[in-house]
Amino acid sequence: MTPNPLFLLVSPLISQLFFGQKSIAERIRLKFYQISLINFTLQLLCSFWTLNIVSDRLKNAEGIIKCGMPLVGIILFEILLMILLLIIISIQYSIKRYYIRKAIIHK
Repeated sequence: MTPNPLFLLVSPLISQLFFGQKSIAERIRLKFYQISLINFTLQLLCSFWTLNIVSDRLKNAEGIIKCGMPLVGIILFEILLMILLLIIISIQYSIKRYYIRKAIIHK
């Protein structure tokens, strides 16, 4: 049984939001850059896995037009999610720097 391709594409983004915030608040042992690197790598791997799943489903589809245009749409959606992931990482990094500066000023 193959996983849902949409879930595969969105899971690194949700993971970055959740664990990135926990890292900023220092509630987990992993550092922020480690979480960001893991999620970015996971996004790349999930993108390739999703392309393989959808490609296999298109090859095995019976009675349906076997066109490659869904793959183009998925590639563009993956690029959009990668850009969104980078934006989220940069916003979380800015928040982390703000908290560090605020802590230094108030010491």
